[in-house]
Amino acid sequence: MSAVITVHGVEFGYGSNGGSGGFAAEAGSDQELVLKGIDLEVPRGSMVCLVGPSGSGKTTLLNVMGLLEKPLRGQVIFDGHDVGRLSERELEVLRLKRLGFVFQSFFLLPTLSVVENTSYFLPSIGLSRGESKDRAEEVLSQVGLLQFRDKLPRELSGGQRQRVAIARALAKKPAVILADEPTANLDRKTSDTIVAVFQELREKQNVSFVFSTHDTHLVSYAQVVHPLENGKLAAPVKQSPNGGGAK
Repeated sequence: MSAVITVHGVEFGYGSNGGSGGFAAEAGSDQELVLKGIDLEVPRGSMVCLVGPSGSGKTTLLNVMGLLEKPLRGQVIFDGHDVGRLSERELEVLRLKRLGFVFQSFFLLPTLSVVENTSYFLPSIGLSRGESKDRAEEVLSQVGLLQFRDKLPRELSGGQRQRVAIARALAKKPAVILADEPTANLDRKTSDTIVAVFQELREKQNVSFVFSTHDTHLVSYAQVVHPLENGKLAAPVKQSPNGGGAK
């Protein structure tokens, strides 16, 4: 099984000026490394899980893998492309068309309805207005929120906003979905529904998932678990090829 994302020797740090290692800080400057020589592969059609205490670097690693942050050192290969050689425009296109993000802070637009938030990026990848609405309603139905399609984010609970953020990521039908604590605000029943959607996409559409979590139930669905602590990865833990979840 080939890798859709490969991370090799990645270091990421924050300089004394507060800038990120990839943009503002120079190599050799005073660095506080958040990621220290990370090597990791994400096979196509897999679920990969990052686990570790708060502050261990999980979110930063997701941002680097999602082309939102540039590493100070090392290499990120996405779909065979060395992203360090790509222009900002090429990176933007990759993020838009090939990656889906679920952030802890949701980042929903407060003045847009649930269906508008879900369909927000779809015209940019070539869907018509009608196609965008239909696609958004399809994924909202999958995550159990179709009846809330006309609500604004402020009218939803934290768990419902989390599901809108998940639906927005799914709507693009990306190659990879990167999710930071995707079930943190969900009850067990709703979490199981979301994981079932993830599993179906993985099995039927070969979508890859990388998520960070403290949810042991969610961890049980991953094929590979990467423990991360103090910016370093320990040896990966391989589980059942099909995941499956704790009973």
